[in-house]
Amino acid sequence: MCEKQDERIRARRYIRIVDEKQWELIDEISQEEKYRSSFNLIINDALFYGLPMLHEKLFGKVTIEEQTSVGQSTQGEGDSEFYMQVVRLLKEIVLNEAICKSILSSLFNAQNYVYQGRTIAQQQFEEGAYSNTPDYLESFELKGLKELRGNKK
Repeated sequence: MCEKQDERIRARRYIRIVDEKQWELIDEISQEEKYRSSFNLIINDALFYGLPMLHEKLFGKVTIEEQTSVGQSTQGEGDSEFYMQVVRLLKEIVLNEAICKSILSSLFNAQNYVYQGRTIAQQQFEEGAYSNTPDYLESFELKGLKELRGNKK
């Protein structure tokens, strides 16, 4: 009986939070769907993430059982796999952007021909012959690429 009473006391402890900044953080966190109805969950998660850091500060060592989710990786072997997937997805994004740019440029250039009273060849249109970047965008694009690479000339 005494053991059971100790467990109940250990599970139920009261804390007093007097720092207003901590209350602001708690209030902001409590707006998230996961935490809306459970102050205990906020405090338990805060302890889960913060207690190991306090322990490390005091004793110089820490062991955390990481709960990784999609988009997170643990240090070590998972890093290379994670970054390879990020690179693959970035390449896919670049490819999709190039396709969109080609299609939009083709449509722009074809419409420009129509406005000039000229006709466009259907076969050439289908083969992408009109997919060049419009002249007015070339300098804008080059300037943007230079800035991204650090050459702001």
